[in-house]
Amino acid sequence: MSNAHPDSALLPGFNPPPSPDISKLRARVKDIKAERDYSIQDLVMASGLSRTAVMDLLNGRGRIAVGRIDTWWALAWALDIPFGELMGTLDKVD
Repeated sequence: MSNAHPDSALLPGFNPPPSPDISKLRARVKDIKAERDYSIQDLVMASGLSRTAVMDLLNGRGRIAVGRIDTWWALAWALDIPFGELMGTLDKVD
């Protein structure tokens, strides 16, 4: 029995990356929000996102449970952290 991806027989060397763990991004945003004592309204006003969008993204529900790159960009802006630093959260191994 092989651990290879089912499609790997079609493409030699086929080894797609694992899906990103978006829950790590959510946790990081929530941590920074708490450290800086920001409210949801603070994030809404600084990011330009709707309250529903911010709440859904942080809670992993609704239409933007995963979020688009521009949504995460807006949250990084609102938190005043470099976008790359926020995305670097995905590289950290627990």
